[in-house]
Amino acid sequence: MFSPVWSTRNLGVLGVSVAQTVTIDPVGNVSAVEENNLTITCTDGVNAGTIFGLRENGVLLTGGSVPSNEVNVVVRIFQLSVDRTQNGNRYDCESLITGMVSPVMTLTVTCK
Repeated sequence: MFSPVWSTRNLGVLGVSVAQTVTIDPVGNVSAVEENNLTITCTDGVNAGTIFGLRENGVLLTGGSVPSNEVNVVVRIFQLSVDRTQNGNRYDCESLITGMVSPVMTLTVTCK
């Protein structure tokens, strides 16, 4: 009679690291002079910077509306060209994986 032998091996655990919070820098009320650039940094301190998007007034910026940006390991850095039409706009960062968002930054544009 044939009796099978069962063997179990622990091959390791595959996990996805998810940080607890998404942050934006600068945060709070921010003033910028029109025709200058404002640097906005998004991160959760753990995941690759490519997973972050910038939201303007609660809407994720996509396609041609995304300001120039670069990814540096766990941060994504956006360069926002400032003009008067952005006065009072609210910006936050969103994780495109978890949907978590950062605190809101409100932009006040001052005339040149």
